Amino acid sequence: MYKGDIANDIPRRVLVTYEAVTLEYQIDKKFLGVKTGEVTRRRFDRVTLNRLWRYTSKSGVGIELVNLGADDEDLAVRQQELDQLGTNPINYLSHYRDMGDFLEELPYRPEVLGVLDTPDRQGMYGSRGIGMEHLERAV
Repeated sequence: MYKGDIANDIPRRVLVTYEAVTLEYQIDKKFLGVKTGEVTRRRFDRVTLNRLWRYTSKSGVGIELVNLGADDEDLAVRQQELDQLGTNPINYLSHYRDMGDFLEELPYRPEVLGVLDTPDRQGMYGSRGIGMEHLERAV
């Protein structure tokens, strides 16, 4: 609030991709008790979520989870998974059709401090590409 008025400032946020906060694991695919292959799944990484929680509690910056190739139903499922974990540092969820759409919109978002992604894709974001070490040093 400034002089009794409600501020219309856009809250500062860090964008985090789904791949950056999840771990990949394999499960066996079976038919009548015989292994027919493997299926790759993802689950949230509790250590990374805890580190993000500590960052947001100290800095006051919001976290937005970015899903590439997901739809509204996938977002609802992921939000429910996060809420069931207990400590949920994610304030906002968004989805984009593909990486190209996400990269096109990024320059038009002045509230974004940086993008946390897997190390092999951080270079695509230029100066906005950040790592977890950068967030922990910033606070």
